[in-house]
Amino acid sequence: MPSCTDGFELYKRPIVVTPKYQFKINGGAYLAKNGSFKIFFQNGSTKGGGYVSKDSELDFTAFSSKENWQEYSIIGDTIIFQGFNHHTTELCRRWVFETKGLITSDTSYSIVSTYNYRDKSKEIYNPPITITFFPTPIRPDSTVAWYQNKSWYKKHVHPSRK
Repeated sequence: MPSCTDGFELYKRPIVVTPKYQFKINGGAYLAKNGSFKIFFQNGSTKGGGYVSKDSELDFTAFSSKENWQEYSIIGDTIIFQGFNHHTTELCRRWVFETKGLITSDTSYSIVSTYNYRDKSKEIYNPPITITFFPTPIRPDSTVAWYQNKSWYKKHVHPSRK
């Protein structure tokens, strides 16, 4: 029987491999046109789920949750995210999804596709969704992701993510 974590492998790889750009990842928030954002951490984690209000104030209420954490890896000009959906009514309460993007500068990237490991479905974004960097002084705790205390994670996590 397949595991609910099948496909979640990015945490085993280095965070950055031969980057084309010096992507600004230390605590930076990336903003999508719909107002959603995520914060990047040096340990290869990202936290998303918050929104920017009409007056440009960040809503960080989602950051206290153990959910909505992802791992990322940068390879050349490609950025890959892997994380979990969270559903309380499904057999697998969480399943893996992957998002790929192209880094277009040191302060932006474009999302080009998503892949759902549960349904084995892929969505291509044409045109890609552009995400732009802006700095933020807020630094949620990047060690609270639900999977970071699991034995399977601790056993295989890449040294660059510790």
